[in-house]
Parts: sequence; C-alpha cells; structure tokens
Amino acid sequence: MYLFFFDSDLTTEFFFISIFSGALLSFFIFLIFWLTNQNAMFKKQ
Repeated sequence: MYLFFFDSDLTTEFFFISIFSGALLSFFIFLIFWLTNQNAMFKKQ
C-alpha cells in the first residue's frame, strides 16, 4: 500500500514538473520571438 502511494505521489510530482517546464519553455520561446521582433522593428526605423 505504501509503495502505491509513493508511486502515485511520484507521478503527480512528475506531472507538475512537466507542466511547469513546458510553461517555462513556451514563455522563453515567446520572449525570444518578441525580442527578435523588437530588433526587426528597430532595424526598420
């Protein structure tokens, strides 16, 4: 029984870590995309 609880807790932790890392990755991609857009806008002027 204890092993089952430990396993479920581990999967929940992994689930949250994967969601958090995915959100962080998408945020960094958006930030890089926005910065490159800003650079392009500055070059146009």
